[in-house]
Order: sequence, then structure tokens, then C-alpha cells
Amino acid sequence: MKPKDLIMQITGLKKYIAISAFIFILGIVLGYLNLYEGLMESTLNNMKELVKSMDKGNNQGLRLFGFIILNNLITIVLIIFSGALFAFIPIYFLIMNGMIIGYLAGHLEGETRLSLVVGILPHGIFELTAVVLAGAFGIRFGFLMIDLVISLPIAKAREKVWIKFKVFIRSTIPLIGVLFVLLLIAAVIEVTVTPWLLGLNL
Repeated sequence: MKPKDLIMQITGLKKYIAISAFIFILGIVLGYLNLYEGLMESTLNNMKELVKSMDKGNNQGLRLFGFIILNNLITIVLIIFSGALFAFIPIYFLIMNGMIIGYLAGHLEGETRLSLVVGILPHGIFELTAVVLAGAFGIRFGFLMIDLVISLPIAKAREKVWIKFKVFIRSTIPLIGVLFVLLLIAAVIEVTVTPWLLGLNL
């Protein structure tokens, strides 16, 4: 697929990008309102343990960088292709990612909250863009699967949906390449610029 075709595919999903962004923001609101404290604490504790495991041994920065890239790439691929299960899993991922940010924001005050913004914003611009785009494609995948199931009894309708389905699947490979670049930039910022900014004691 040519870059121009991929851009057209992405711009054609404006509705799904808006839905994905809305679900993510909804997750932030739910997390901020502290409606699922037990779930959030458990998730954050698991994340802390993973980060601690990266602090052991040599080349900590390189190991953390590799972990961030691999973890985020796996998450992005899961968000996209798990959409085949009628979009339930992409929606779950979007809500959970949003809830973590909202929960942290709701439990921090003053300078600590500013530190959260400084710690998330630089790399988050790229990482969250990748998450929302992946969510949009995952949700679109879910709706395509629904259309495909509905169209099964009708040959002409099935053929039209199948064409859309094949075009969509072809677009996912170059899309993952674009998302990987965004995640790579985010990871570089997260292990270099972000610690420096946090060290400024803003």
C-alpha cells in the first residue's frame, strides 16, 4: 500500500478516530472520579513491579527503552487485531489507558500534578496518538466484522463488505509501521527528555 493510500484510509476513519478519542477521554474521567480504585491500584502495582525489574543489572536505560518499545508495540497490535472480536477489546484498552492517567491526576496535587503533566506530555503526544489511532482501527475492524456477519446470507452485500475488509487488512501493515515510528519517538523521549525535565523540579 502506498503512503498516499494509507493517509486516505486514515482520513476516511475520522468518525472512528473521534470515537476512539472520546472513549479514551471517558476513561480519563472515570479514573479521575476514582470509581474503580481497587482495579487501578492493582494495575499500577503491577506496572511498578515491571519497572523495578528493569532497574536490576547493567544497561538499565537500554533495557527500559527496549521494554517500553516492545510492550507498547504488542499493545498496539493487540488493540488493532483484537477488534475482530467486535471491538470489545480495543474499547477496553482505551478505557483502561485513560483511567490510569485520570486516576493518577486525581490523586496528585500541586507540584506533583505538574510533575505528572511534565512526565507524560512530551512522550504522550506521540504515544497517545498511536493508541488512539490503533483504537480507531480496532473499532473499525469490529464494525467490519459485524457487517461481514450480517452480509453472509446476501451474496452482493457480502462481496462489497469483503472488498472493504481486504482493503482494511492491507492497510494494517503500513499502519503498524507508522505507529511503530510514533512509539519509537515516544520511547526515546521517555528515557531521555522526560527524566531530564523531571530533574528540573518544575
